[in-house]
Amino acid sequence: MSQKDVDFTFVIPNTRWHREGDGRYWNHIPYPEGILTAVLRRNGFTVNHIDANVNNYSEDELFQQVEKKAGKVVGISALSVEYRDSVHKTMGIIKMAKPSSKTVLGGVYPSISPEVAKKASNQNSDLAHVLETVTKQAIETVKKTPEMLKVLADADVVDSGGYGIAVLLSGAVDYLTNNSDGSIDIEIPSTSTSNLLRVKGDFLDDIREEIWGYCTVFAIKGDGLNVTNIRKYVSNLGKSTVVAGDDTLVKIHSHMEDPGPLISYGSTLGILSNIDIKNMDEQTGDWVQEQQKDLVPDSNNIKTNISIVAVVSGAGLINLMNSLTDNSTYVVDGDHTKNPSVQELLTTVENTETKNVIILPNNKNILNKAIQVKILSEKKIEIVPTLSVQSGISCLFVFDKSCGLEENTTNISKFLLYICPNERNCYKNYWRPV
Repeated sequence: MSQKDVDFTFVIPNTRWHREGDGRYWNHIPYPEGILTAVLRRNGFTVNHIDANVNNYSEDELFQQVEKKAGKVVGISALSVEYRDSVHKTMGIIKMAKPSSKTVLGGVYPSISPEVAKKASNQNSDLAHVLETVTKQAIETVKKTPEMLKVLADADVVDSGGYGIAVLLSGAVDYLTNNSDGSIDIEIPSTSTSNLLRVKGDFLDDIREEIWGYCTVFAIKGDGLNVTNIRKYVSNLGKSTVVAGDDTLVKIHSHMEDPGPLISYGSTLGILSNIDIKNMDEQTGDWVQEQQKDLVPDSNNIKTNISIVAVVSGAGLINLMNSLTDNSTYVVDGDHTKNPSVQELLTTVENTETKNVIILPNNKNILNKAIQVKILSEKKIEIVPTLSVQSGISCLFVFDKSCGLEENTTNISKFLLYICPNERNCYKNYWRPV
């Protein structure tokens, strides 16, 4: 196959080129390239590979390979920010050896923050400078995580995992710039919506009901410890398990309802130290109680200053109307065969607990009586000329108890006109302008 016949070429940089040839070799298996190759070939494209890492190519050798084998599109694998020097050297060689090929950079490094990494790489080839730029962007992204995941917005928190990565990056920058003194000065990100939102009541109710158990943390010191086996065992005992270490020291973190079996297991492996067990149910309860002090009132608990008087008959319809307005609806018994009197309507209006009232006549024969009530009562009354009970019920879906009388009446009238355009023709003399 000639190079003209090749559509795609995947190039894997030599990790030994990292830090001017002083970097360590990373013997990683190119799984992503293998998967992409299979997909491309399945769709009829021709693909080849140039692995400078396994073959330990020099820069001159890679130049020759690219010049000889590179296809129309060349993809470069960049699986780590740490090895970015190797990636950029590889990219420069490809552009010199095969300037006609389109070059694509993929992997973790460009995925973290492509624009920032590209700009930083063009400005400064120093790894510390790139990491510093990416770290700043990482912290800004963490602040926006509540906009990306609803559960974070409900809890008014940022993503802790993303924040942890930002802290690790900050530590790397601190080390590379020789500023490390054992501590890191890092901004603790808060949600970008903290000034607008608080923890939601439903979220607090949900987490209070969950059983969290105990957060159990300790270290094991011993000989011949098998981290993989320990991790498998502990994962079966609890949740959120993290096990790390080597054959002489292992640290364990896990959440479980009973920490006893885990402690007993650890004691059979070696000497336990730094044991820390916290009751997460108590912690959660205390946190919920503290959050509820500053909880913004739920819109469902807002008491309206508007009452609705509706003409309707039947227990089922009455219950439905009350459920839609949180019992703000006052019912006058009546339908197309039984019209209430002006006095009945007026008495109901006067018995409401608010000074603002919306009347839904739900019958064209009751409209004139509603108008008389508006004249006779000292309360502020608006009439939405509904033709039927169905129209009246539909209007209640638009009613917003957090809005005032004028706004509610306007919104309801607009909605009624939309779903029942004939209402305007029937009540053209009484229709509220919208």
